[in-house]
Amino acid sequence: MGRTAVAVLVAMLMVAAVLGSGPPAAGATEAVDSSAGRALFEEPTAPRVDEEILGLAPLVGITYREIQPGDRGFDVRWIQNRLIDLHFDPGTPDGKMGQGTLSALWALEKISGLEPVDNVTPEVWDILLNGVDIQPLVADGEPTRAEIDLDLQVMEVWKDGELVLVTHISSGSGRGYCNGGRCRRAVTPTGDYTINRTIDGWRHAPLGNLYNPLYFNGGIAIHGSGFVPTWPDSHGCVRVPMHVAEELPSIINRGDPVHVISNTDA
Repeated sequence: MGRTAVAVLVAMLMVAAVLGSGPPAAGATEAVDSSAGRALFEEPTAPRVDEEILGLAPLVGITYREIQPGDRGFDVRWIQNRLIDLHFDPGTPDGKMGQGTLSALWALEKISGLEPVDNVTPEVWDILLNGVDIQPLVADGEPTRAEIDLDLQVMEVWKDGELVLVTHISSGSGRGYCNGGRCRRAVTPTGDYTINRTIDGWRHAPLGNLYNPLYFNGGIAIHGSGFVPTWPDSHGCVRVPMHVAEELPSIINRGDPVHVISNTDA
């Protein structure tokens, strides 16, 4: 029997135990093994369905498997809910390791100092279980703002002084391109800007299609795209995943500051 099948079987047995035996016995206490970074229980009990299945508590009694794209399971749903709790947006939790979940994990990995990979490794499990401390890039910034880190290829979004979103991005590639008889280099300039124009839905521009663009520097915008790779790939805009672009205008909009930052500014 494979590891996935074992995890599913164990999960079914745990749910059956909850439904058949009522609430767990009192007296179970929790201890943390700091060397392993995992939550352990001195007296393991069957998990509560509402916490385990909906993703509100660490998983107990299963192997922390190395989840791949396309994998399904309630552990994947737990990851999705945990990402939301940490302000990384995987989209609607559905228990499937799809592109939205993958892009949220890329952002988590990059801001934690790891290279973005396509599977949930033991190192990523540790971060998910222990959390991550995210500091603002602009210490004295406006309460509502966007901070774009070109080095890590992530964007932090703050609302009323609180961090509400960290997302994976893809910015200017640095390659040369020509359009309309003019040639230039595809860069996302650093600096302090303000969102000055927005468009609802799609804009079909000469250099590509932009979803819900938030313009902050001439023709450069934060916008949704169906292709947001792990490397800088745009003509200068800041691409974000489509599901993030769907929600972004409700968080930041016209008049809000956008800070574009790089420690290796060329």
